[in-house]
Amino acid sequence: MRLLFNTDPDDDVRIVLGIIDGFAKKSSSSELDVNDSKLLSLIRYLPTDFPHKDGIQNASVFKKISMFVASFCAERPVLGKLDKIDQMGIFNDIPQYENALIALLIGLNALQGAEIRRGDGRTVTLTQPITMSKHSLVDVVDALISATPVASFKLLTIFFEQLCYKTNPDAQYPSFPVSQLIT
Repeated sequence: MRLLFNTDPDDDVRIVLGIIDGFAKKSSSSELDVNDSKLLSLIRYLPTDFPHKDGIQNASVFKKISMFVASFCAERPVLGKLDKIDQMGIFNDIPQYENALIALLIGLNALQGAEIRRGDGRTVTLTQPITMSKHSLVDVVDALISATPVASFKLLTIFFEQLCYKTNPDAQYPSFPVSQLIT
């Protein structure tokens, strides 16, 4: 079973709730409340009107994860504070960062080990752990606070793609010398 986009959306809900529960145990002194109906609604909505011309079935893993992350951030199904994270002081300047951080971590987790089909027909597995600096993590979480599917989907898709290519360079499409466009 995959982390997300299983045949039965209830499987996705159970998996996401399990991840949130595990994250809460590590990151908070108390359980995090989750609005189950919001979570179920956002997961069930994902395949509907998916913003890819060939639908969700033929969308890249980057597009699928982007839609999940943007929808999770917009719906904010997690209630409560991550007090152990707060004590680290990493996100002190970001109000209500919890849903953005959890969505990002679920998305990155789902990308680890994902298979991508390249335009040349080759399938590549993202084997290397996806990393970023703490500074980038804070900035990305801050940007995700206001993410919505309509406004953020395409940029998040490119962001996740480039982040994966950074640590899995064999997965990247051939480079294009962008500077040729202006010279």
